[in-house]
Amino acid sequence: MDSKLILVSGVSSGLGFQIASDSLARGYFVLGVSRTKTQKVQQLLENHPSRFYFESLDLSSNIDNLSKWVVT
Repeated sequence: MDSKLILVSGVSSGLGFQIASDSLARGYFVLGVSRTKTQKVQQLLENHPSRFYFESLDLSSNIDNLSKWVVT
């Protein structure tokens, strides 16, 4: 499998958390974004330290902070 980085917003709970979990289980790298770092986010960080990355931010106000993840 190619090493692809998947951006998942709302990773702190619900559907975002499940998409991140499933993607990690399939071997993808995941950049999870949410306003808060919840226990579920901490769980992903601990269980997948080399493939899960987390950014705490509100995409509606500071999406420019994600530019460091973009490869051109």
